[in-house]
Amino acid sequence: MRVRLDRFAQRVEFVIGHVDWGALTKHVVRTSIERVLHDSVHATLVVVRFIERTLTRTVRGLRERRAGRLPAHPRQKVSLRETLRKFRTSFKRVPKRAGSTEDGPVE
Repeated sequence: MRVRLDRFAQRVEFVIGHVDWGALTKHVVRTSIERVLHDSVHATLVVVRFIERTLTRTVRGLRERRAGRLPAHPRQKVSLRETLRKFRTSFKRVPKRAGSTEDGPVE
């Protein structure tokens, strides 16, 4: 136990004596500032995009109201059951190709 503690103390002493603390501090401060700036710019971009989407929707609604039209894409609530029913029945409506039979194409 004493030997391990002495080795550890020697390593700590070696690191303290050989590390360029000025360069390490400069690196840590620089990368921390870069990270904070990156995160703040990203948050600003998210906010700007949100505002842009909101304004775009508002202007579109105002233009359609002024033109006396209904919205180009009215949103309708369709249940999942109705959507699945339409999806399943769409396969039944596919017309058969000319020249094909139940067993496959005619050769």
